Amino acid sequence: MLSSRSGRRLIAPLWLRSSSSVLLAVLVFAASAQAVTDKPDTGSPWSVKTNVGPDATVKGWLINLGPTGMRAKVLRDEPIKLEIRYVFPGSPAEGKVKVGDKITGANGRKCRTPHKFGYGMDVFGGEGPLMDLGNALYDSQTNKSRNGKLTLSIERDGNPMTVELKIKTQIPFAKTFPFDCQRSDDHFDFICEYLVKRQRENGLWHGRPHINCFAMLALMSSDNPKYKPMVTKAAKRMAETTSDDYLNDTGGHPCWRYGFYGICLGEYYLATGERWVLPELEQINKWFLGGQHRGGWGHKPWDEGGKNGYGPFNAITTQIKMAMGLMARCGIEIDTDRYRQAHEFIDRGANAFGYVWYKDGGKGNKRWADMGRTGSAALAYHVSPLGGQEYLDRALLHSKCIGDHPQTFPDTHGSPLLGMGWTALAASIDEKNMRKLMDYNRWWIVLAECEDGTYVYQPNRDNNPQDYTAAPRLSAMAAMGAVFAAKEKRLAILGAKTTVPGLNERDLTDTTRPIFDAIGRGKLGRAYTMLTRAESNAELTEQDKPVLEQLRRALINPVNHTLEQMRKLDRVGDVARLQEMIQATQTKYRGVGDYDRAVQAHQIKLRRPEVRREIALGQQYERLLTKAEQTRGMAEIRRLENFAQRNPDSVYGKAARAALKHLKTDEQARRLRDEYFNELLKDLPAG
Repeated sequence: MLSSRSGRRLIAPLWLRSSSSVLLAVLVFAASAQAVTDKPDTGSPWSVKTNVGPDATVKGWLINLGPTGMRAKVLRDEPIKLEIRYVFPGSPAEGKVKVGDKITGANGRKCRTPHKFGYGMDVFGGEGPLMDLGNALYDSQTNKSRNGKLTLSIERDGNPMTVELKIKTQIPFAKTFPFDCQRSDDHFDFICEYLVKRQRENGLWHGRPHINCFAMLALMSSDNPKYKPMVTKAAKRMAETTSDDYLNDTGGHPCWRYGFYGICLGEYYLATGERWVLPELEQINKWFLGGQHRGGWGHKPWDEGGKNGYGPFNAITTQIKMAMGLMARCGIEIDTDRYRQAHEFIDRGANAFGYVWYKDGGKGNKRWADMGRTGSAALAYHVSPLGGQEYLDRALLHSKCIGDHPQTFPDTHGSPLLGMGWTALAASIDEKNMRKLMDYNRWWIVLAECEDGTYVYQPNRDNNPQDYTAAPRLSAMAAMGAVFAAKEKRLAILGAKTTVPGLNERDLTDTTRPIFDAIGRGKLGRAYTMLTRAESNAELTEQDKPVLEQLRRALINPVNHTLEQMRKLDRVGDVARLQEMIQATQTKYRGVGDYDRAVQAHQIKLRRPEVRREIALGQQYERLLTKAEQTRGMAEIRRLENFAQRNPDSVYGKAARAALKHLKTDEQARRLRDEYFNELLKDLPAG
């Protein structure tokens, strides 16, 4: 699914490349590749053809221009124009636009910015005629004064002219889309219905496992109960195709399949509590351990004889780590040492601002590229029940990286649609990052939508056509299902906690259901009150007793973990983070007896004048260190040095001195944050 390319090279924009240089990207498809027209016009992506669905009539992998019915290509020699290479019969463009016409503007605005459409930091992005046309289409769809009229400025045989198309109007996306947005809701419902109709008899949608994964996650995210049988059917088929036999299940690229299906089955168990899933997850967990190498995973499980032929890399490692985190949430006992090794593998490939590189390494690199593996890394850390605040901070860092660099959304290497799904889900961890990603890429969403409402897989800078040749509409619809599923927040990887692992909802009664629902909503204080009252009920039934015990474990375990973290912070003197943790957890845990008593004791200490001064120093240290990490400038380093000199006896002054050693000597800034405290915490016993 992925090539061995590291993704670190800056590659020229596509229109500047010769056809011979780009043809290598589609070498495997060379036998069936043909010219788009009878003119010389070879090379990826324009020469790639699919035989699937309505796109089989299109003579090449061309850019869909929204619901107009037109397909186009960007021009190497005229980078502010789009050349029409196909018009669908019966579409709004039929009879008005011809093959060979060149679009030069829309709705009275000329295209003036050359398109980028290349691979590399300097040429990522949609600016140019693609973004201009996407914005014009959106305006025609949603502006009442235009009422669906799209005016195109074109050149035909060198002569300028204007044509007007009538397209179907739509309501606008809300400013918060996909959250609280009717258009997003409508598109998501349409996608789910499309996926249901195309589910195969065996329960899956395609032979490509990422399509199956995103289709299932999309349906799981819907609140429509009629999809439950389809989701169950898919889950059971995924379980049938996985085992613990990593030595023999090596055909194709199975690490992808096991990662995707482990994620889906973990989400399914957490959503349903159906116990048949647990032994299936145990099998996948064993398979993961057998195939791990240097902490990571490659296309195939590793074997000592080296027959794998390909080393581990981050795209798969982050997904398997995500699956293992879900398994831990399901109550599966994972190997924590191996899990830590996976973290270390990803850490070696992540730079200071959260971008995750292709293979093992890249930590000191200051560049960025496609964001798919950065997205799956964010989700792996976000869902992990291990790692505490460090992992949550890491998830937010990766999510922020996506928000800060939204240009590569449609361009992830290997399977761009796979990357799009993880990128959007990870951005939604923090809605500010989702906002940046969606606002920048609205043009892509508008252009990828066809006249019938389906989405199609668009050409991209990486030019890997596998999903286009295999399933141009299905793959895009599954990926966009994942994008819009982010708004529902019903997946555990997005933070949803709707069930208690190991508890089957069918076992709930009128006594236990309210407690279960309160835990799912994160109202643990209220759940604790109801649980205590129920346990003291003399008329408690035998059916309710084991359920109440499971509910108590689900309620108390995260509280105890939080209290242990607070005790450690208190013992090492990190009172600034102790105060932050109390503030962050009170809404969720207030009302739980042990929590309330512990917090009360901590707050008495935190109110002391000398401790208040230390908290202020801790907050100042965090600001100085963050600035020094981001800029690595001498002015910021001097400020940190001055802080350390002025506060030699403070734990934060000592932490600053420890951080300065690394700031001055190497580029691995990621480990700087909290390094001093993490070293102290590591050797502390529990309790």
